[in-house]
Amino acid sequence: MPLAPVVPKTPGQPYAFERPECLGWYLIPLFKLYISYAPDSFPCDWLEKTEDIKVKCIDSTGNKVDFPTPPELLKAIRKCERVNHPEKGLFSGLPSNWGFSGFMQTGAYQVLDEYPFIEHGEFCGPMFNKVHRMVYHSYPCIKGVQLFYLEQNHWSCIMRDHSSAYEVSQVENDPKSYFLRSELLAAISVFYRQLHDMIWNPRVEKYKPILRYKGGFLTVRVVQASIKPSETYPTITFTLRAIYDLNAEKYDQEVAYTVLQWILSPPKPAEVD
Repeated sequence: MPLAPVVPKTPGQPYAFERPECLGWYLIPLFKLYISYAPDSFPCDWLEKTEDIKVKCIDSTGNKVDFPTPPELLKAIRKCERVNHPEKGLFSGLPSNWGFSGFMQTGAYQVLDEYPFIEHGEFCGPMFNKVHRMVYHSYPCIKGVQLFYLEQNHWSCIMRDHSSAYEVSQVENDPKSYFLRSELLAAISVFYRQLHDMIWNPRVEKYKPILRYKGGFLTVRVVQASIKPSETYPTITFTLRAIYDLNAEKYDQEVAYTVLQWILSPPKPAEVD
């Protein structure tokens, strides 16, 4: 479905964005479009047919990952009490399979208590609020949300998506062949927040976006997503970096350590031609 023009568009070509703020204007209707669709996941080949902006989907789950983790941070991750001894403390044992995002969030907090090097916070702002309010049969789909501000243009996030319990296609299809709607919405939400400071106006009860983008790639750890707003024809790239089993039946400390590295010290996304 084509979107309303942001700037004049050549037939058969994506929009040309003259300035980064033009991309910001485009992200709002793109977000509304994705959230309006019924499916909770989208095939990669369908996403890459988007007419108005270039979209590229990459599966790099088979590639070796080199984490740029400082020794002090890696030491704090390996010492994490929640990962090493889940049966101790306020939490008795491993969570249910649906509770592992909260489990990893608690682990990340413990690591940051030991090695406090970044800020973190919950989803906030007009787009994030809509993601948080997504429901299925009156039940919240998205829970356990948390953002970690690694650098100005490089954030990571944790969230739990319950949609896979309801959508048959996610069970039947190759998990590397699609991206979740929540992943797309979270990526677009983060791109928009990295472009803008959001100032709350209590008089009209709305946020006012103030452009803050200075240059370079914007990244988010949903799967891994990147875009360069300063380009005239930017490409939204969604890269599936890894799929891990982390559940009560097959709990693996090494997997938990790796997940904490993805959250707290992920590699930069590759620049795509």
